[in-house]
Formats: sequence, structure tokens, C-alpha cells
Amino acid sequence: TIWQCNAKFKGEHKCKTPHLYEEDIKEMFVVALSKLMQNREALLEDGRLIYNELSDTTEVDKKCEKLLDEIDVTKELIARLIKENAMQAQNQEEYLKKYESLAQRHDKLKSRYEILQQTRERRLYQADALSAFLFALRELDILDIKFTPTLWHTTVDKVTVNADESIMFHFKNGSEVKT
Repeated sequence: TIWQCNAKFKGEHKCKTPHLYEEDIKEMFVVALSKLMQNREALLEDGRLIYNELSDTTEVDKKCEKLLDEIDVTKELIARLIKENAMQAQNQEEYLKKYESLAQRHDKLKSRYEILQQTRERRLYQADALSAFLFALRELDILDIKFTPTLWHTTVDKVTVNADESIMFHFKNGSEVKT
């Protein structure tokens, strides 16, 4: 099996990166992982610290809770404003200004809440990926590293192939190893 850039032969400017044989990529992966594992204990300790930081969503959860409270207050203010307008005659221009102001405030709060939720989900996803990475490294026999699809998927985030035929392996813990 040969791997190459999808744009290798497309357009005016052809991709200059070389094609690679799958077996060569697997061998380079084993070399890169072996280099990464040279300082295994420090790597695992750093990974544990990063995992603890990523998986602790206490601050994000507190901010979300506070925003939900503010959203509830804003909803209540909008409901009161609508009720007052229905019960007694008011200047509609002033009413609409107040309503628009509260509606904008509600939308901004909701948007901030959604961003925080996305941040929380992304952190938990990254923590899960890092956990799988750390588990794979703990279970790995560093004297007998062999390519397996599972090992690849739990450790490699992406691979960059350079025009000089070198390859940069980007691992899920943020480490990079060039072969």
C-alpha cells in the first residue's frame, strides 16, 4: 500500500511530498515511539498531570452554573416585562427597547454558556484521548515495540510528511518526534 498527498497530481502546483509505503510508515512509527519512550517515566508523569488538569472541570462547571442562574433571571425579567405590557398600557417604544435589551442580554449569556459547554466537552474528550494514550504507554513493552493499529490510533494524533522525506509524528500527549 502506498500513501500520498491527495493533491499530489491536482492543479498547477503539484504537491512535492514523496509517496510512502505503508510498511515504511509503520517502521518509522516504531522508531518514533521508541524515541518517545526513552524517558517513559517522565512522559507518564507529565501525562498524568495534564490529564488531571484537563479532566478537572470544576471551574468551568461553576461558570456554567453562574451563567444558568443569570439566564434564569433574564428569562424572569422578560416574562415580567411582557406581563406588565399585557396588563397595562405602556409606551411601546420604551417597552420594545427594554425587551430588545433583555433579549440581547439573554442571547449573549446563552452564547457564553454554549461556548463554556463546548470547552468542557473538548477538555473531557482530550482527557479521554490522553488517558488511552497513557494506558497504551504503560502497557507497552519498550524492548519489543511492534506496530498495531490499536497502538497507532491510541498514540498518534497526526503525521506530517515533509518534502525532504522526513516524517513528524505528532502524539496525542502533544509530543513530536521527527524521523
